[in-house]
Amino acid sequence: MFRFIFLAVLFCVFETQSKTLTMSINDALLKKKVKAEVFSLGGHMGFCAKVRIENLTNDSLVILIEPGLKLNSLDDQNQDLLVVKLASVRLARNETKTEKVKGYCCQASNRSPFENSKYSIIKTNDTNLIHLAKYLDQNEFQAGIEQSAIWALSNNRSTSTIASSDDSCSILLRKFVSKLKNEPLPWYSLESSTFQYTNGLIEIVPLALKGKVNFAIEEDCYSEFLICNEEGLPVAFIKQEWLRSGINYEYLIDVSVKGLDKGKYFIQLIGKQKTIFKQGFEI
Repeated sequence: MFRFIFLAVLFCVFETQSKTLTMSINDALLKKKVKAEVFSLGGHMGFCAKVRIENLTNDSLVILIEPGLKLNSLDDQNQDLLVVKLASVRLARNETKTEKVKGYCCQASNRSPFENSKYSIIKTNDTNLIHLAKYLDQNEFQAGIEQSAIWALSNNRSTSTIASSDDSCSILLRKFVSKLKNEPLPWYSLESSTFQYTNGLIEIVPLALKGKVNFAIEEDCYSEFLICNEEGLPVAFIKQEWLRSGINYEYLIDVSVKGLDKGKYFIQLIGKQKTIFKQGFEI
């Protein structure tokens, strides 16, 4: 009986001393409460990395892998990754677990990492990227436009590249990123495809220009809608039609730009050998 009471008391004392701590993985690493290793699962977007965490303490831990955390590639040719989804890892004392992490490339000019490429965990000082990561944690979009949104900040790409066939979704993300960049919302979007070569390098190919323009004309005329380059030379045809004066036209642009070089262009409406309307865009 005495032995039973002694063991019960000892168990209670141990339980009192043991506790559960919740902290970010950065704090846990800094305080040497955990060890962590990060490996690529291959690819540059979505659940493309895994974190192996070892609890070095006799306490239970809840480790938070927070949106805005940066996974730094140990190979300078590979892309760094930005975590965009909160992951909570519960560890018993001395336990080790592996957690998949959702993130996206934040170095568009580098190559996509191969499976088992190694990473370290660092904090980013880019407040815009942190705000975007937290927004993506709370709002889910197609993977391609989430990646484009990150590149619009990390690589200063045009906000217009945040585009998809379902523009009702991508417009919300374009508005959010435009506000972060403190610049006007582009009047157009550039739908594109992303190609990854066997060496990991990524190429983004613009496919279609989409947007809405408004104009009016002073007199009836036969008109041509064209895409012109910076020198004013036509490079693509959109539409020909008769237009009447006194009407406020709203025209939806949806035209292929596949094959056009990077640079500045104009949507141009020409009638009676003069420019009626002109609106710029950039690829």
